[in-house]
Amino acid sequence: YQPDYQDTICNDYPETKCSSICTGCNCPIYDRYLLKVAPDLEWHVQCLKCSECGQYLDETATCFVLDGKPFCKSDYIRYVSI
Repeated sequence: YQPDYQDTICNDYPETKCSSICTGCNCPIYDRYLLKVAPDLEWHVQCLKCSECGQYLDETATCFVLDGKPFCKSDYIRYVSI
């Protein structure tokens, strides 16, 4: 059994208090860094990726949110033009 990233996040630091819950995996954010996409949407760096293509969205990629789902620029444009 190889634990995945979400198992590690949810179980490694249960005694540590956190101030945020990741929108992507619904686990507490204990990390030093998080990505805040909107006032109420916070993500682990490893969890924020495009809902369509799976591209990771970080400080080098433009992130768009529609109905609470993150999109890269090209998928967002494609999605809203349907």
